[in-house]
Amino acid sequence: MRCGLTLESAAGTTGYTYGWLANIERGARGISIADLVRLSDVLDVPFNELAGIPAPQVEDSPFLAALRDTDRSHR
Repeated sequence: MRCGLTLESAAGTTGYTYGWLANIERGARGISIADLVRLSDVLDVPFNELAGIPAPQVEDSPFLAALRDTDRSHR
């Protein structure tokens, strides 16, 4: 595991077994969204990072840009 966290310590922290985590890490078994959310919460790692999803680029969001423009026009 990254960030200096061993599978042994991750197993102790998360309540999952060493073998289960090792199989997930190797890709030998799938993982549910619920388990990803739990791991994310317990390990304090962003969900998208665990799931391999690129982080959202807030500044690139047309919706948020429109909201910012609307907010500025009301000042």
